[in-house]
Amino acid sequence: IDRVDEPVASLLGRFEAAAAQRLAASGTVATPVASRLGNGKPAVTREEWLRKVPFISWTGHLMTNPASILDEERVSLKATDTGVDMVIHLDTAWDNDPRGAEKHAVRELIFPLVLSGEDGAVPVIDEAKLPQHMYAMLAATAGVTSVSVAGDTVDALPVMVPSTKSVFGEAHYSFTLAPTLGFDHAEATGAALPASYGLAAWAPDALLGPAWPAIYAALGSAIHNDYPVIEGLLNAVHLDHSITLEYTPEQMLARGITTIDVTSHVAAVDESSSGRIVTVALDLKANGEHVGSTQERFAIRGRATGNRAPSEAAPFGGAHVEVVDTPRSVLRRVSVKAPDDMTPFAIVSGDYNPIHTSYAAAKVAGMDAPLVHGMWLSATAQHAAEAVVADQGGAQIAGWTYYMYGTVDLNDEVEITVERVGRVVGGGLSLEVTCRIDKQVVSRASAYTFAPKVAYVYPGQGIQSAGMGLDERTKSKAVDEVWRRADAHTRSAMGFSILAIVRDNPTEIVARGVTYRHPEGVLNLTQFTQVALATLAIGQTARLREEGVLVPGAAFAGHSLGEYDALAAYAEVFPLETVLDLVFQRGSTMHSLVPRDEKGRSNYRMGALRPNQFGVDDAHVVEYVESIAQASGEFLQIVNFNLADQQYAVAGTVAGLKALEEDASKRAAERGGKRPFMYVPGIDVPFHSTVLRSGVA
Repeated sequence: IDRVDEPVASLLGRFEAAAAQRLAASGTVATPVASRLGNGKPAVTREEWLRKVPFISWTGHLMTNPASILDEERVSLKATDTGVDMVIHLDTAWDNDPRGAEKHAVRELIFPLVLSGEDGAVPVIDEAKLPQHMYAMLAATAGVTSVSVAGDTVDALPVMVPSTKSVFGEAHYSFTLAPTLGFDHAEATGAALPASYGLAAWAPDALLGPAWPAIYAALGSAIHNDYPVIEGLLNAVHLDHSITLEYTPEQMLARGITTIDVTSHVAAVDESSSGRIVTVALDLKANGEHVGSTQERFAIRGRATGNRAPSEAAPFGGAHVEVVDTPRSVLRRVSVKAPDDMTPFAIVSGDYNPIHTSYAAAKVAGMDAPLVHGMWLSATAQHAAEAVVADQGGAQIAGWTYYMYGTVDLNDEVEITVERVGRVVGGGLSLEVTCRIDKQVVSRASAYTFAPKVAYVYPGQGIQSAGMGLDERTKSKAVDEVWRRADAHTRSAMGFSILAIVRDNPTEIVARGVTYRHPEGVLNLTQFTQVALATLAIGQTARLREEGVLVPGAAFAGHSLGEYDALAAYAEVFPLETVLDLVFQRGSTMHSLVPRDEKGRSNYRMGALRPNQFGVDDAHVVEYVESIAQASGEFLQIVNFNLADQQYAVAGTVAGLKALEEDASKRAAERGGKRPFMYVPGIDVPFHSTVLRSGVA
């Protein structure tokens, strides 16, 4: 060493030259070699060098030379006009199948190499030729030349066209929404769950699989520094996955949707400490209507030029939903075993990425064995969240963001925990789903579910009781406000306090000079009953709305008075004061049509008849009731046909209903049936019967 600031290569070069001269001077015979680099010793031939040199230079990054770690038969070297193509022959699940060649798989990787004249150099990827081979691999990975599980032939990746959404353009693609797609997808994913889990017909991710051609087309369009980002395709990992749906797939099929149209584009290319982050966004439409969206973020490892960690994807699939946090509650915890072969999932999902199905490809990518698809565990976790277990669960996912933190190996035991962490305003649950291997978190999902399919049915008279609903006033401002308004209106417009009637249920009151009596309390007089029940219904519905659990757009109905309550409380067709006026007048009219004695008692009641308990069917029940009326000389009439053969509401006189009860009970006893008749409490008006017809004539 006799100089300063000498490059290391020059220093070592002088040392080597001096050593070689000394060896030659001592009589050592030189052996011609192709390169000083090999597997621990110089390579004699150019082919030996290509197979044994430990590294190759890939767009400025050193990577392990595949030929140096794979069996010799897995690597072919083909001379080209500019160097050599290193062809990696991949193993597949079909290698021992006589008709395996007919099955789609990624069967080879081609690395175009430029050979340096320097005897100490490593092979260098030909950057001019690399993109065409990466695009070919991308197409094969997307299933080009295959037929999808939905029956679509994938002829080519969709072509990128100019777009206002992305400088890289956008791709348009369509796939068939086959009725069997959900089942086929579940067989390769959710079937890993215990047999006690009743799988949902669809997991949202079933709609992602057929869209991979659009995803990969967009991914292949991204450019960084004038070079395709897919040069690093072998180092790409799925960072996170988001999906939202406007309708469940079952609802789409029920609406006659058979085709989903996909538009994909690159939404961003960002630098981070974890690698280059490429975001691909998909819009899903059917017949021109938006039905869903997905966002897939990929990290190109080894391409880290940023110093910040990648941002976290938005929760709930990116949907803007209002969630009320609740204490965490574990809904279920279950263990699944990852597959020992990912080929079935590749077929059903349409993602043929060879690092999941080929040991050779996995080794090239720096792993010992194929990895489990991240999307396999995503879909399996969705099924764990949606499944019905012991009659519990069954909610369907509307939005899902799946964060992938670690890899999953073949045959790994994965624990999936589903927790409720909140409720969605307007119906639905907020869920957190966590996947662990040996207690280490490998992935986590933020999800919300569709509102349950519900109907709001408002009851008629017969459920009233003293004090009903008043305890809710201290628990809900909305309920308290309804009762305050109702009481103020009944005092000013009707001359009585509905609060006092419900709270105290007096047997006699005077309102506007009229005395009202009832031996069991005036709450049981229909005009007051109807006002009280309307107030109760509107107050309870207001509380549901206040707490964000009232499902919009649901079916609503009511029994008798309940029709008014449904229209006022749920549909908000009538203001509170208007519906109170309506039902008070309705009740007053009914009240006036029924004679009462000096104690306020009427001669009418209502009961529920169960003729199936004594052998009378729906075709003969009217005839049976009429026969009792004729025999007793009393009024009886079926006024509600609730459930064929099993339940009928009968209005009648006190004596008539007593005769009906006695005869039905005798018949039931003779046949060994259960109690066939019971009175509806608090009703002494023959509602819906011909007795009241004059009130509407």
